[in-house]
Amino acid sequence: MRRLIYVILIQLGFVSLHAQNSQLFFLSGGLSIATDVLITESKLEEMNGYSMNYQHLQLNYTTLMLNGRMNIISIGESASLSVSTIPSVGFGMAYEIFDGGSWYSLGASVPAFVEFNFGNASQYNAVQDFGVVVGVGYEYNVYPLLAYPVSETQIEAHEYRKIWSQPVFECGLRYYNKKNRVKEVNFKLGYGDKGKDFIIFGGNTELSKQVLSFRISFIRFFNY
Repeated sequence: MRRLIYVILIQLGFVSLHAQNSQLFFLSGGLSIATDVLITESKLEEMNGYSMNYQHLQLNYTTLMLNGRMNIISIGESASLSVSTIPSVGFGMAYEIFDGGSWYSLGASVPAFVEFNFGNASQYNAVQDFGVVVGVGYEYNVYPLLAYPVSETQIEAHEYRKIWSQPVFECGLRYYNKKNRVKEVNFKLGYGDKGKDFIIFGGNTELSKQVLSFRISFIRFFNY
């Protein structure tokens, strides 16, 4: 949780930079509807010689995000290298993969990227109608922050809360809409630890699922 607070503070620092140098800073917000999916980190609880695995599939109905981006290197008049952070909050359903139970769940992700921008919105003086962004970075996740059980279960929310980080990749297409506002369709893919064996009833082993996330989001620029 402390790391999450630090990253949000950095995001607010980006916002304050906008007032000082509006030619370097870009602010945008986005929305994802039913296209934000995570397979969380595996969390094992040892009990009488076997393991309870509280790994779950999180399907977010709605995810809201705020993107702060700062250009660090301009390349010509239509390309740039930048750094960005995109805190997001997602609400949806969590399905326990191994031990049953379903929950309404609210969680957060904070990816940070190094990006290459080309064309539209790469710089303030870029004139292209379309643009692209490609980025790589690292993502910090907390799921769930809050949860409410839908099915009968003996698990408390704190017992299956996961906090993990993973490498992440993004690509996006930018364009003008009919109102001459810049929008972006963005795809993000995170890839975490491989599945690990754990002991189930009877001494048999089970392999947990690969940790990953993917999201399609629709973004609007506020200051371009």
